Amino acid sequence: MPPPEPLPRVVLAHHLGRLLTAGVVLNTGTGAVVGHVAHLIGQPRLASVDEANGNLYVTDVQYDHVHVVDARTGALLATVPVGHSLYGLAVAPRTGLVFVTTLYSDTITLLAPAPSRFSASAVVTSAATATLGRPELRA
Repeated sequence: MPPPEPLPRVVLAHHLGRLLTAGVVLNTGTGAVVGHVAHLIGQPRLASVDEANGNLYVTDVQYDHVHVVDARTGALLATVPVGHSLYGLAVAPRTGLVFVTTLYSDTITLLAPAPSRFSASAVVTSAATATLGRPELRA
């Protein structure tokens, strides 16, 4: 198994007052280190924060998972299998729904976060995958 990799880039959780980078969680007001980001196995690629529940979602393109990390502390909350060749990641700010797209299989996976972010066993309540049709190209 390859060694864990750091987050794919700097991630700012503005409303949470946190900056996650290089394995640490910083308080944006004081600059103090307030936590350490969990070691994520695989190849982290994309990251997106849900400011409402404090979750950071990170795609792992090696093992085709989405890691759910507590943006306030850096703790790993869950690892969710979502498909092959992960390509896109977005969090809907009003609903907290997480959308994960794949590159070659024309699928989108929807992750629904748990109502309570304090239940580590139920960080994601459901995951559904749908196959998307390819639009026809017309000359």
